[in-house]
Amino acid sequence: MEVEINSKRCSRDTDSPPTVSTKKVNNRDSAGPVRRSEQQTMLSPSNAPLPETPPGTSKGERPPSKRGSLEIRKSEGVTTIIRLPKPDKSDSKSYNLSNNCNISYHSSALTKCDNQILKILVDEIQAKAFHHHTNGRPEARKIVWFGPEYTYGGTKISANDNWHPLVTSLATWLSVEYQLPVFNSCLINFYKDGSINIPWHSDDEVELGPNPTIASISIGAARDFHMRPKGSTNIAWSQRLASGSLLIMSGQHNRTFNTRSSKTPRSKTSGSTSRSDLRAMVGSRKIFLSLTRPILVCYQSTAASLAI
Repeated sequence: MEVEINSKRCSRDTDSPPTVSTKKVNNRDSAGPVRRSEQQTMLSPSNAPLPETPPGTSKGERPPSKRGSLEIRKSEGVTTIIRLPKPDKSDSKSYNLSNNCNISYHSSALTKCDNQILKILVDEIQAKAFHHHTNGRPEARKIVWFGPEYTYGGTKISANDNWHPLVTSLATWLSVEYQLPVFNSCLINFYKDGSINIPWHSDDEVELGPNPTIASISIGAARDFHMRPKGSTNIAWSQRLASGSLLIMSGQHNRTFNTRSSKTPRSKTSGSTSRSDLRAMVGSRKIFLSLTRPILVCYQSTAASLAI
């Protein structure tokens, strides 16, 4: 069963998507055959009948379209996701590392539409990305934040409740398809090429609570992901994160392990960066006012590495 997304947070649209009328217009006079001059007039673009506006589509708004397995509608330069595909879980793997650290990797979660997601990220979200400062120094990667006020690396990020429809759709899709918490924040990391990465770190900010669940969707260039115990240099677990894959971490991963994404210098380009070198990671998580009371942010509409 595919998940349909409407414009409200975490709701499932059970109605059928808008359909385009396929009714043919018959301009032929039943009284007799069409003369050549009349046929030319009928086929003239200036005299051709205008197509009907599909139900549920406003004037000037593009009707729903399917690209790959992603059904979308675009209006005023913003893409809304009508339906995300049902994920392929046939090759999903789960790991239970030491100290109740739970990892699951789903290599084919969104491979049916990863190119379409990358295009939306690049065309509609990347322009808002900025360099976050960690310990007073700007990071090489760029980020876009959706959610409540958040602090990491000693620098505060202002709240952003203006969620892009793609991000809200992915958060809902994760909750429905993988039975995950209803995430109320999303950090999108943009890496222009393989020379940029996230060094060793731990997602142990107070706002995330003691045992956060973090779901990361990788889009674009593949990258190796590593985990090692805090205070050790030995790699405990690693995985190459393919485009369209989903990585879920839960339990005490933030207390026990540090994580990083590795560099791939060979993919660095001179001059402009090709789309094949770009990586986006969409990471989703839940932010807490305290350790017991979650902030429930209402999404206004609608996973580079997408960390939700």
